[in-house]
Amino acid sequence: MRTFIFIFAFCALTFSESLWGVAVLVKARKKNIQPLLLLSATINPKRSETIKIGFNSILTSIKVKLGQRVQAGELIATSDTEYFTQEKEYLNERYQSVLQDQKQVQLDFENLKKRQRNLNALAAKDIIPRVQAENFQLNLLDMRKNIISVDESVKSLKELIEQIDKKIRESNYFSPISGIVSALIIDPRQFMGSLSADYDAVLAKIDEPFRFSAVIQALDTQVVKIKKGQKAQIQLEGTSHFFEGFVTEINSMADPKTQLFKVMLDFKKDGEPIPAGLTARVIFKDGPSKTALTLPWNAVQVSGDMAWVTPSSPQDRSVATNGTSGTKKPVKLGMRTADQVEILEGIREGEWVEASLW
Repeated sequence: MRTFIFIFAFCALTFSESLWGVAVLVKARKKNIQPLLLLSATINPKRSETIKIGFNSILTSIKVKLGQRVQAGELIATSDTEYFTQEKEYLNERYQSVLQDQKQVQLDFENLKKRQRNLNALAAKDIIPRVQAENFQLNLLDMRKNIISVDESVKSLKELIEQIDKKIRESNYFSPISGIVSALIIDPRQFMGSLSADYDAVLAKIDEPFRFSAVIQALDTQVVKIKKGQKAQIQLEGTSHFFEGFVTEINSMADPKTQLFKVMLDFKKDGEPIPAGLTARVIFKDGPSKTALTLPWNAVQVSGDMAWVTPSSPQDRSVATNGTSGTKKPVKLGMRTADQVEILEGIREGEWVEASLW
């Protein structure tokens, strides 16, 4: 068996190599540590927009795919507009015809007004009976009614055409924001040419990139340590990357079912988008730093309220590679950081204990 000793800034590690693997020994040391409050969070986009399919729409094409970046106003999908197009053509023909009627009625009205002025002049000179001029006045009143009726028809048809135009526009679905397509009604590769959907069916969901919210459910003893505007480090699940966030909202009332308080943080992240619902660890500073006896987390085994370590030494040739060769020794834990834990009782400074490599 070969033994290698590596000395690091904060702890010494001894690696005992055997045919079956590697056992790691670490030394308990005093070091300056920062008390931290570690909480779990769920990550969601800061802004998300949902595009719904219109009533009785029939999709005819999908122009994007899941995960694609889109710009505001970019075409997402199209639907069948044949009925609306035919309806608009018919209404346009009616509209043009009524416009012609409107012009003719206006022309006829102007001609009647001229004739009325002539009759009034003749009646004033007693060339014709005044009653004749007065009776003709009734024709002008009827013509005014015709003008009003035609004007209303023009207005009504114009409004109908505008409604059809709106329906045609709504038949083509555009992204309301620049972002990432995070949900889609169907994979474009499985699209067979048409798809009918109910009124409330969600066609697509667009998430704004780079800006996210971390949602924490905190206990009453934890939420009192958090303040609006407070900074925190956010570590996404399964990564070693940290992002700086700020507390933007703290619910003053606990959820009646869970008795937990909702805390929200905002943060930015460039590069690849984060899927909604991803979990993360949020790390708050919890008071001033202090000097304490510490071990790395991989040297401490925890089960419920119990914690223990496995003492050993670099000279012990019986160290096994599965971390179970020594006698377990209970310890009392104190402050906890992202990678270290304070040891209050159970071992002394300088003692060696086994640690897991994975």
